[in-house]
Amino acid sequence: MVPVKKKAFIFSIKKWPSRYQWSRFLKILNQKERIIFGFFSLTFLFSFGFLIINFYHQNTEVEPDWGGTYTEGIKGHPRFLNPVYSSASDVDRDLVELIYSGLMKYSQSGEIIPDLVESYEILDQGKIYHIKLKNNVVWQDGQPLTTDDVIFTIKTVQDAGYKSPIRSNWLGVKMERISNQEMTISLKNSYAGFIENLTLKILPQHIWGEISAQNFPLSNYNLNPVGSGPFKVKSIDQKDDKVISLQLTRNNKYFGQIPYLEKLVFRFYPDEKDLISAFTQSKIQGFAPSYLDQIPISFFNFNFYAFSLPRYFAVFLNPEKSTILGNKEIREALSYGTDKQELINKVLANKAKIINSPILSEIYH
Repeated sequence: MVPVKKKAFIFSIKKWPSRYQWSRFLKILNQKERIIFGFFSLTFLFSFGFLIINFYHQNTEVEPDWGGTYTEGIKGHPRFLNPVYSSASDVDRDLVELIYSGLMKYSQSGEIIPDLVESYEILDQGKIYHIKLKNNVVWQDGQPLTTDDVIFTIKTVQDAGYKSPIRSNWLGVKMERISNQEMTISLKNSYAGFIENLTLKILPQHIWGEISAQNFPLSNYNLNPVGSGPFKVKSIDQKDDKVISLQLTRNNKYFGQIPYLEKLVFRFYPDEKDLISAFTQSKIQGFAPSYLDQIPISFFNFNFYAFSLPRYFAVFLNPEKSTILGNKEIREALSYGTDKQELINKVLANKAKIINSPILSEIYH
């Protein structure tokens, strides 16, 4: 047999340095060694901190939390929180958007998408809209919202006695009730832009149905509305017959995504000067200025958001009313000879863009 030689391994375990020995560590290093040690220590700390921050961002995501209050300032005063009249005032229209729902609505990107509508179908080359409402939609007072409310709202707008500023959009339009959830809307002629009319906010028939046309603009419900939107009116403060502040709270009966914000507070000011003054004094958190150059430079520490609005300014040339405009080449010369960009820069503070059609591409697809 061949003898096997075994090797022995001996491990030497030394005692961990004491606190006193650690305290003497830097004193045994020379100047150069201290600099090198300090450099690598800082590099280690920076790298370790970066890894922790990077790990945190990769494994967490920002989500909205429930609650909170947002206060906004608005120039002007609300009068009609009523979709039959609200289009005549920017203040009324903005508040109506929060309190009521329409068959359709604008998305964050400016597209028209279903709101109260579960599904819809366009038939007969665009002359008939077959609409089905969502189930279990209720008003803020708990009453069910049905096609009867939709038909009532449209007929109210159509009635000349109510003097709605959007009446012309609904002339010649007919409605037919099929059930509580289904109905049809018929047009005399097909119109691609009609779907925008369906963003009209719907009124509750059980609230407004017994109010005459004469008393419609005088009703208390114009400032104490019952809607079906994400927010509802909680309180209104008035002074000298003018609303100076209005508080909205989220509508827990809302059929869509319930807002995360608990409250929205609106404060109303007679002019731009008072509005900006309130902002600079932190009485409000946000507002929509006519022009940014009206805000003092020292207060440019805020977030600016711009939205594309479905609005255009145009000059229409009518060849039937003018012999000169009957010439196509003259109309084209006027169009090409107008510096549209200069008008946008000087008149609209460069907050618009040139379009070549009244049909806005961001809205109709």
